[in-house]
Amino acid sequence: MNITLKVSDELGQRAKHYAVDAHKSLSAIVTELLEQKLKEESQLEQDARRKSHAELVERVNETREKIRREAGEFDVRELIDEGRRY
Repeated sequence: MNITLKVSDELGQRAKHYAVDAHKSLSAIVTELLEQKLKEESQLEQDARRKSHAELVERVNETREKIRREAGEFDVRELIDEGRRY
């Protein structure tokens, strides 16, 4: 795909020199930089999703523990027997 970019004269000159020093075309340099940036963004998004999931799991576990503490200890068989009486 061909893309036209507009950059300042100074940036264009610096980019050309950078490409020459790296023995690469300017297109190759721009492609590498875009791929690197998009990979970083993708990684940040994945990290955010993982963190979000981990926080959700932690909140669920905290809620379960709170319910257990508030309910106190009880015998499941006793609850089942009590339910059969109704």
